[in-house]
Amino acid sequence: MPLPKAYVDAFREREAGRSRTGSVDLRSFDLGVVLTLGGKVHVVDGVSGYGVSVPGVDPPPGFPAVPITFGDADDAFVNYLLPSIVVVREDVAPAMFRWHPGKEQYRVPAVGSEFRTITGPGGQVKEGYTAYEAMPQAVPYDLSYSIHALHQRRGLRARQSGQALLMYLLHVCQPYFTVFVTDTIGDRRIYFATAESLGSRDEVIDVADRTIGGTLSVTVEAELDLNDPHVLTSVTSRQVRVAPIHRFPRRF
Repeated sequence: MPLPKAYVDAFREREAGRSRTGSVDLRSFDLGVVLTLGGKVHVVDGVSGYGVSVPGVDPPPGFPAVPITFGDADDAFVNYLLPSIVVVREDVAPAMFRWHPGKEQYRVPAVGSEFRTITGPGGQVKEGYTAYEAMPQAVPYDLSYSIHALHQRRGLRARQSGQALLMYLLHVCQPYFTVFVTDTIGDRRIYFATAESLGSRDEVIDVADRTIGGTLSVTVEAELDLNDPHVLTSVTSRQVRVAPIHRFPRRF
C-alpha cells in the first residue's frame, strides 16, 4: 500500500533540510536498542515494562514475555526474574571522523520573519525571508552496549532455553545490523551498528544455584544533538559606504 502523498512530501522536505527535524539524545538510543531487540510494553501488577516473546523460552512466572531491563541487574532481579535480557550502556566515545564542520541539519524561515522580493543590480530579482533558523549538525558518537541474556540456574531444559535466548540475540544483532531510533517529533531513524563479541555469563561458584547466560557487545554509530538552533539575518539591501579621499603632499 503506497504512503500518503502528504507524508512523502513532508519526508522529502526534512530529507532536503527545508523543514525542521527532531533531535536525539542518549535516552533515544537506549530506548532504540530495547525496541530493536523486539521489546514491547507489558503491564504486570500495574507496572509497565518492556518484554519480548522468544520462541523456545518460557518467561518468568506471572510475566507475559521475557523482561528487558536497562541497567545492571541486582540480586533480587537475578533471583526472581529469570530468564531476562539486561541492556547496559558501557561507553560514550566521540567519533569525530564522521563529523563535517559547518554542516546543518536544516535551514528554514525563522519565526516572525517576513517574505520579501528584492531587485538587485542589473534587474536581478531575489526572493526570500528576512531571517532563517539553522540547526547545526549533530555531534557523532559511538555508543557501546552490553546485552546480557540471563537464564535460570541449571538443568538440560534451562541450558537449551538459555541457548535459544542467546541465538535470538545473535539473530537480531548480527555482525552488521541497524538500530531503530525515534526522535522528538516521531520520525523513525536508522543507525548502523555492529556486534563485536559474545562472552559467557555463567556463574560457577555454586553449581546448585547459579545463573547461566552470555553477554553480547555491540556498538552503535550514533549522534547526539548538543547544540541549539540559531537565527541568521538575511541581507535585504546593499550597503554603500562613502569614504573621503585624503591627498597627501607629494614628496620628492
